[in-house]
Amino acid sequence: MSATFHRAFDMCNDPSRGLEDVIATGADRLLTSGQKNRADESIDLLNQLIRQAGKRITIMPGSGINKSNIEHIARSTGAKEFHLTGRKVIESEMIFRRQNISMGGISGISEFSRKVVDTDMIRSIINNLKLI
Repeated sequence: MSATFHRAFDMCNDPSRGLEDVIATGADRLLTSGQKNRADESIDLLNQLIRQAGKRITIMPGSGINKSNIEHIARSTGAKEFHLTGRKVIESEMIFRRQNISMGGISGISEFSRKVVDTDMIRSIINNLKLI
């Protein structure tokens, strides 16, 4: 079984030492935003981690990655694996819709939509990454 070390890494105080500690766990990959809120804000650290890791572990940038920035992140860091939310919102096929009530008690979240995988977007991203 393959194991990915979660973004808890992004909270460590010494990313170089933290990477060595993660490698020592035997994990196959490290999911990281590069210790920023979004991966595209931390190109330099992601690049450094990928170089330091070599072939010992895969560095997988994640957080805020989307179709508009993934190519830049790939080119700038040399990363080969990425974590992103590849989904879209579609309208529910419900016929009866009771208005002015929210099942979650939070207004502004539609009860009449759902999130699904956006296969066209994922396919497009994969095809664009193959050109890099």
